[in-house]
Amino acid sequence: VFEQGGIYTDSLDVLPGDTSQIVSDSLFGEYEFSLLDGVRVQDRRNNYHVYHHYQLVDSSQLVYLFHEFDREKQVNLYEDENISTTRSAIGGKSNADFYKQNTYFFSPTKTIDSTVYQLFQNKIGLKGKISGIYYEGFYKQRNYRFRHYFEEKQSYLNEAYIGGVLEKQVLGKYFVNAAFEVSPEGYYLGTFEGKYKGIKLKYISSSQPSTIFQDAYFSNHVQWENPNLDVVNSNQLYGEALLKIKKGTSIKPFFDVSNLNNFIYFGQDSLVYQNAENIQLLNVGIDGQLKMKNWYFRQFLKYAQSS
Repeated sequence: VFEQGGIYTDSLDVLPGDTSQIVSDSLFGEYEFSLLDGVRVQDRRNNYHVYHHYQLVDSSQLVYLFHEFDREKQVNLYEDENISTTRSAIGGKSNADFYKQNTYFFSPTKTIDSTVYQLFQNKIGLKGKISGIYYEGFYKQRNYRFRHYFEEKQSYLNEAYIGGVLEKQVLGKYFVNAAFEVSPEGYYLGTFEGKYKGIKLKYISSSQPSTIFQDAYFSNHVQWENPNLDVVNSNQLYGEALLKIKKGTSIKPFFDVSNLNNFIYFGQDSLVYQNAENIQLLNVGIDGQLKMKNWYFRQFLKYAQSS
């Protein structure tokens, strides 16, 4: 696909008396022009998943030996060979005016940013059912590789986890699921989910390292290396209650409370930052559905607050 970069605006597009406000209707005219010209973007992804298991006890669901293999590959290409070519249609500017402070780390005339992300994951373990309770215990190995076009730099990351799952379900009555995985370094992910009739509760707790992309990136216009990012901690509690009034009509109040520590984000300058403070997020609302003969109406109201 071709990257547009947004729509070029001039004095004819702004609100009279306030040059900081753009009149949205002015952006849909016949002679509007994009900020970028001739920029090509490519995103190609290949995913492979293989699963097999072996029944260790004949005629029984007591225990299985299972193995999962996943391979993911994502290739991204951003190509701009017209960085310095000016265009009268956008006031004599060029593609160079689109980029951050006209910064060039490798070439001021063209940009060919390409990255290749690869993941290899193996998961092996035992699973089965005992007295109607599903169980699973496993060992998981993840190997990441992230290659940059410029300077042929590569980043590697290897992770290992052990974990387990317990699950009990009675159709039409209740459902309970608990899962966890933990690494030798102390990283972990744990979830608990319970359902009883129309009531649902879910809790997620995690302590995870920064991603391989957040750690380092090298391109023609932006670069970063963050070898000392702290572990990201998060806790989330979600709940809902489905209240059925009549067939096709229901009200579902819900809430979502989250706490984040060492949150990693991208700033407006396209660089990576980390907030060491605790961030609390609160969402409460109502999701309603109303049926009137052959008509369905959906109502959704949500209040959100962060601190």
